[in-house]
Amino acid sequence: MNKPQSTVDAVVERLTDLAPPGWIRLVLNWEVTPDEDDDLMAGMAIFAVVRDGTELRRSEIDYDWTLGQCIDCLYWLMAEVNDRRWTTMHLEVDVDGDRRVGFEYDRPAPLGSIDHRFDDYIEKHRAELDALAEAVQVGESGGAASMSPSPGTPQPAGLDEQQELIQTIVQRFAAIAPDGWARLAGNWEAYRDDDGRLTLNYITVAIVNGGHEWLYGQVGYDHVLYDAVIELNERMAGGDEQRRWTVFDLEVDADPPEFRVDFGYGTPKRVNGIDDHESIGRFRDYLQTWIDAHGPTP
Repeated sequence: MNKPQSTVDAVVERLTDLAPPGWIRLVLNWEVTPDEDDDLMAGMAIFAVVRDGTELRRSEIDYDWTLGQCIDCLYWLMAEVNDRRWTTMHLEVDVDGDRRVGFEYDRPAPLGSIDHRFDDYIEKHRAELDALAEAVQVGESGGAASMSPSPGTPQPAGLDEQQELIQTIVQRFAAIAPDGWARLAGNWEAYRDDDGRLTLNYITVAIVNGGHEWLYGQVGYDHVLYDAVIELNERMAGGDEQRRWTVFDLEVDADPPEFRVDFGYGTPKRVNGIDDHESIGRFRDYLQTWIDAHGPTP
């Protein structure tokens, strides 16, 4: 079976094949909504930002069947690997080889509204697009600018590496969990402390089969787990603060063995004194929520 990363590579390759001359960035936003027969209805925005002399303009890219098949393959492959279907894929490819891909799992906006959300894309990203266009121009004129990342530039982890890092976290979480655990839940908020160091505020809990009742408690601090989550944050960011997640949510089940992950990129809540259901309240109710779903006894 193809791995997700190689399928992303195929999407990027096909998108690049369709790109018009003079492109400096390719943008693809693909949203899917299953119908009653589980067929996928797709809404999409596919375009290039093109350097036209000293100006930047948007050039539409027509839908391509091969590109659609590559994305369909990625959709079902990731659903199989993660046991979760994404609703939105957003991909950006720069002419210097840099690329960014992200997935969302919430219900997408109405499919007909997708194009309008990108009408002002160039203005929103003017500074970075101008810098990219200038670098391309310098390179073409024989200047010193290089379109390849320098050896010291950290690169963001691909999907395969992300999966491996998450697997390491899951395995360590299970290794330090109490005997008889049925579910592990972890929530990490990443932030910079007063000295600029990357720091984690975390909640790690377990539901345990206590024989005649379900037990619930905190899983203690473990430096190996802590360091593994820090590494995941750093590698996914790849040196770009805009790519750095601020919230990492993980659930691990023992039977059947599976895990679910979710990343947030907004302002973290607990570290800013916001005590709501999402940040901490659901963990206070976690045992009761489990009992409601699984019954009062194991």
